Amino acid sequence: MTENSETAARDKLWHLVEEIGTGMLVTEDEGLLRGRPMTVTARPELNELHMLTRRSSHKAKELAEEAHASMVFADREKGEYVSLSGAARISQDREEIRALWGPYADAWFDEGPEGDDVAMVRFRALRAEYWDTTTSVLKQAWQIALAARSDETPQLGEQRKLKL
Repeated sequence: MTENSETAARDKLWHLVEEIGTGMLVTEDEGLLRGRPMTVTARPELNELHMLTRRSSHKAKELAEEAHASMVFADREKGEYVSLSGAARISQDREEIRALWGPYADAWFDEGPEGDDVAMVRFRALRAEYWDTTTSVLKQAWQIALAARSDETPQLGEQRKLKL
């Protein structure tokens, strides 16, 4: 793989994350995996996602016990999917929290960005995978029909794995 194709794949990955915008943060809760939707701010230069939360939330407690986490994004209508694996931690960096703040945050946090219970999740992605199956339904059906008559796997779009 060339450096240019690696850079293009990384750019595409972060573009998909930003375009979809809301993903499922998956943490471990008493030995089981638990997901919940989170609106993210992507920081590709850091390989990070930032999300506002409460310091007293279950996810904050889960991340204090086990930092391994994942983020999963899906836009079924467009056929775009992203899976990120890494580690997350809770931060109360007020400058970063203020940078994330907006009208949406006001709806969830009456106390404003300076509130004691307001925190952010810093998710650092270590590995990623994306699928872009934006080919037309007709083309997908054709590829599946061709594959069914051969030993080939249908080519339904682009899929990449990345180490970040």
